[in-house]
Formats: sequence, C-alpha cells, structure tokens
Amino acid sequence: ELQVDALIEGTVLRAGNRVRITINFVQAQPERHLLSEKYDRDLSDVLWVQDDVTRDVWTKIRASLTPEQQRHFAKSRPLDPEVSEAYLKGRFHFVRGTDRDRAKAYEYFQKAVQKDPGFAPGYAAMALLDAHGGAYRAVEGGPQFRAQARQLALKALELDDTLAEAHVALAWLELDDWDFEGAEREFKRAIELNPNLSVARIWYMSYLACMRRIEEADAQGEVALQLNPASATVVTHVADHYYFSSRVDKAVEFYRKALDLEPNYHFAHWALGRAYYVQGKYQESAGELEKATALSGRNVSNLSLLAASYIRAGRRKEGLEILRELEGRSKQGGRRAGQAAFTAYIGLGDKDKAFDRLETAFERRGPYLPFLLADPLFDPLRSDPRFGDLARRIGFPPETLHRAGIQTENLPPIAPAGATAQRSLDTRQP
Repeated sequence: ELQVDALIEGTVLRAGNRVRITINFVQAQPERHLLSEKYDRDLSDVLWVQDDVTRDVWTKIRASLTPEQQRHFAKSRPLDPEVSEAYLKGRFHFVRGTDRDRAKAYEYFQKAVQKDPGFAPGYAAMALLDAHGGAYRAVEGGPQFRAQARQLALKALELDDTLAEAHVALAWLELDDWDFEGAEREFKRAIELNPNLSVARIWYMSYLACMRRIEEADAQGEVALQLNPASATVVTHVADHYYFSSRVDKAVEFYRKALDLEPNYHFAHWALGRAYYVQGKYQESAGELEKATALSGRNVSNLSLLAASYIRAGRRKEGLEILRELEGRSKQGGRRAGQAAFTAYIGLGDKDKAFDRLETAFERRGPYLPFLLADPLFDPLRSDPRFGDLARRIGFPPETLHRAGIQTENLPPIAPAGATAQRSLDTRQP
C-alpha cells in the first residue's frame, strides 16, 4: 500500500552495557527475506551499529557507497555509554516535539556534549533547537539564541561536515538573515546528506512558501508527511504551508489533526487561532489564542494576535489593554514586544502604526519578516505602496516579488537601512 520496495524491521535488547540488535531485511514484491542478522555490541558502540547495518544492506542489494558515505562510516568511533544514552533520550524527546519535550531534549544534548566535547551530533541537535531564536524549544529568545545556534552548528560541522542537522540549522539562520540564496544552498545540502530528515523537509517547505514557490513547497510537504505522519510538528508545519498558500480551510483541517496528536502543542493552538482570524472567525480565534497563551505564557506573538482577535470580536477594551501591555514592555526594553505589535495594529485598522512597527522590525531583523509575502495576516497592507517598498528592501528576489504581485518599477530607490550593521550584532557575533 505504501509502494515501498523493501523494509527493515528489528528488535533491540539491552542487558547492562551490552546491546543485541536483530535485523530483518525483507523484500516486498515478491515477499522474501534478503538479510537476517544479529549484532552484539557494547552500549558505547550503539550509535554506530546503524553503519554496520547499512553496509550489510547495501552489500545485499549490490549498491556501492559513494566516497562521501565511505568517509562518514570511517568517522565512527566508540562513545561513552552515558553520552550514547543522553543523546538517545534527547532524540526521543526531540521527536515527540512538545514544548516540554524540546526543553528536556536540550538538557540531554547538553549533557552529551559536556561529557564528550567532540560529540558532533549533540551540537547539531542543540543548534536546531536554538535556530528559531529559541522558539523551537518554547523560550522567548532573540538574537542571542541565533548567535548561539550559529556557533553550535559551526562547531558540529567542524567536527563532522556531513551532519545534515547542522546544515538545516544554518539554513534557517540564513533565512533569518535574509540571505535567501545562502538559505536554499544549505537546505539543499542538508537534504542531499539525509533525504529522510523530516525537519529539513518542513523547514525547506517554509522557505519555499516565503519564496512563493508553491508547487515545490507542496512536494516537500508530501515527503515530510510520508517520513513522519504521526509528528504534530510535521503536521503543523504542513498546515502552515496550506495557510501561506491561501488554502486556509485545509490548513485548519491539518492544525486540528496536529492537536489530535498532541493536544497541548501551543504552537498548533496559536496557528489555528491565526487561521481562524484570517477566516473572520474572531471568537474561535481568541479561544485558540487563549489556550496558546495558557500553555506557553504571555509571549509577544501570542499577545499581539490575541489583541487583534479581541478587537475584531468586539472585545475592544481587552484588546487595547493587551496592546498597552505590549507597548509598555517595548518601552522597558523588550526588543520584540514593539515589533510584534504590528498584528494588533492591523486588527485595529491603524495602518500607519502597523507600518511603523514593521519598520522597527526591519531595523532589528524581526524573525517573521521573511514571511511578509506569504502570510495572509498582511493582506490589509498589501495595496499600500509602503508594503512593496518594505518587501524590496528586505531583499526578496525579483522573481519572488513578481510572484507576489508586487510591481517594482514604480517603487522609489532603496533607502540605506540600518539592518546591515544590525545583522552583525544580532546573528554573527558571539
């Protein structure tokens, strides 16, 4: 039914520091066993048993290893059992994908690299968790997390330049830096190294959505769902793509699927609230955003969209109270509070203040600006000449601007921006 040629199944047994892995390699059509093998190893070698299995399977199907794959296998080395166990526990929590799990995963990955400073996969995994400015592990961060993520990714690649996870982290950081060409180069490298890495597929899908390359994004989403259909994170990101490509009804369907998989996934509640807002279902939007706020705290993304929903739902007083809170936090030095308030001002119908906050976000390289051309939240601003001018100054490729319906010939020359210096401050320097 899944149209696969063959499958690998097996069991893992552990006794003390010894591990036995039993592998069966089965051809689907016609069904027959191609390989049946047992691997007895010390726990310190458990992460590298997959290399032995891969070699044996490759030999059985008469495929040849590329020089790069041979170099990867040659890098295998024994590990302290505590490092292996910490990393595997971190992977378990990482794959589950809830906010609490991601925080726990980060702790385990930190433990692994503290025990073995030469353990590249640990650095790469932490880089992934920090690459979204810390948001991928449910902490409200900013430039310091992006700088930390870059350091971790580069450290991982210094130790092993074939780690796809590290290239994915760098790709997202380049997208945050508005280096769209560099981001795509890193995404493609990651997928070349590991075509089965679902996080590479869903983040590349988001990049393609930003570039308005809808059919290509569709293809990445299909692969991601085939790779990991039971992941709330994967399902939510695929829903995001439907949302960004104006298939909001389908996005709502997938956000609900994600919440069936993980009812307490705050980002899915937030994203569903955003979709309801775009549909004009403001009461439903407010309800989902209240759940997101209860689960993840009063972060600025939750609050700004919640304020807009309240205002549109007729709860203007509550919405304005949240807006005053955001502005107050901004005056007290909260870098993101003032930027994120653009959503509330869109809900209020105040385009001038919305553009003012977007200009602040531009100067500080706000993390959501790469989605400027994709997110329907910005629809009320699209007809304003300031919108096209902002998109061009961000540096979207001309073909992307064209796909988004932005005419560049009538726009004024690009004014000098403070973002270049800010880029060095925000993401390049330790």
